[in-house]
Amino acid sequence: MKAAFQPARPADLELLLELMREFYAHERLTFAPAVARRALRALLLDRGLGRAWVIRDAGEIAGYAVLTFGYSLEFHGRDAFLDELYVREPHRGRGIGTRVLAVLARACRAAGVDALHLEVDRTNTRAQAFYRAWGFRDHDRHLMTRWIGSPPAPPKPSASSSRRGSTSLAQVPPGARRIGDEAVQRATGKAWPEWYRVLKRWDVRKNGHGATARHLREEHGLSPWWSQAVTIRYEWEAGLRKD
Repeated sequence: MKAAFQPARPADLELLLELMREFYAHERLTFAPAVARRALRALLLDRGLGRAWVIRDAGEIAGYAVLTFGYSLEFHGRDAFLDELYVREPHRGRGIGTRVLAVLARACRAAGVDALHLEVDRTNTRAQAFYRAWGFRDHDRHLMTRWIGSPPAPPKPSASSSRRGSTSLAQVPPGARRIGDEAVQRATGKAWPEWYRVLKRWDVRKNGHGATARHLREEHGLSPWWSQAVTIRYEWEAGLRKD
């Protein structure tokens, strides 16, 4: 059975958030649930922003793809970006990536898009070769980003700490120990008083620092860095640490 690409609807919001969480964990990206929910809901409600698809393979949920629209004089007007593409492990190597590009090309033509862009890691030569075979061309330029209105994502953990599923206290900058309310709100999508109540109910004193940080990662979707930062700030305010 061939993979099917179902145009995403607002009713698919929770499913897409689940897939996003998996994708971001796989790529070691920061996943802020409230921020992701807000951005994804806007995309699903406004077709002027782009398109999203739920990918099904043999009747199972296999992944998702997101196409977003922009505008460029260099590229003759409306252009598009393959913003996110994720295929779950059991469904990889079955030609889904090839079919995704065909679906995207049709969607771009229907939307009046002349140019489709994507981003690929410099070290991923296999993916580069695949995309070149589909007509994508390299630019002798760097993609640069400045965050406007949102803070940069926290530092990624080292490969060794990611394998352990934890971040040592030494990897958390001292400033994180008393990180501000606004930074917490923007990065996690939840106000600091809410996090304080969450950790008070959880009982940090009883469960300990490591279990608390793990709880924030696994149950609340915080990155390793932010799970440590939120835990440390609570410990300071609750009088559980003096260093």
